[in-house]
Amino acid sequence: MTQIHLGELLRRLPDWSEAACLDADPEIFFPDSRRPVDDEDVQKALALCADCPVQKRCLDFALVNNTDGIWGGTTEEQRKGMTPSSNAAPALVRRPIYAHRRDSA
Repeated sequence: MTQIHLGELLRRLPDWSEAACLDADPEIFFPDSRRPVDDEDVQKALALCADCPVQKRCLDFALVNNTDGIWGGTTEEQRKGMTPSSNAAPALVRRPIYAHRRDSA
């Protein structure tokens, strides 16, 4: 089986092809939940999200799908009590940070 990076998956979605996180290390977006918001990796992830053109869509995705990690410039803790926007897309199939596919050969 081959692992597919999160960025590769997002590039295949037309509305997400400009996401700031496409080439970033996915580990910074999925820190141990016990890390404080001022953790260096958490801050790197939040900084990437700050000017991302899909930030709102990403946040709605996290709220609709109840995802772990940093999405749309927010931590899990920050998303508690938030609700998705009224035009948020319906829940998508959850995918782990690495999806697996069978090699064609």
